[in-house]
Amino acid sequence: MANNPNERESYHEVPAKSYLFLFNTAIHKRFVLWWTIILWVSCYTLTRFIGLDYLILAWHIQNWWIAAPYTAIIAGSLWIWQREVTRDAKKREAEAAKKLSWAKTYIDKNLQDPSAKGEVNFKDE
Repeated sequence: MANNPNERESYHEVPAKSYLFLFNTAIHKRFVLWWTIILWVSCYTLTRFIGLDYLILAWHIQNWWIAAPYTAIIAGSLWIWQREVTRDAKKREAEAAKKLSWAKTYIDKNLQDPSAKGEVNFKDE
């Protein structure tokens, strides 16, 4: 098992192929297949049966000013999402740069691997 090399704890490991990854969120495929499809079909059938889609479209055309709050909400959400994605990318870049500098330090000073067991002999420089 990938996360349990010593097999000391027992737990159920679910393979990643059972999940869809959307925006860094794992969604089980069975949930997406059943709930999403049933919900989409039932909502579509209901709106077509009532004729609600044409009523909503007509209301939006008559009251076109309502697009301003929609646009503001969507633009604000996209701005926040972009800021979070950029901040996460900068954090990952900083962490990678830190690890690279540590690796260069170990290579340049010819130090022993810190994960190695036993005594560490430091050389006088």
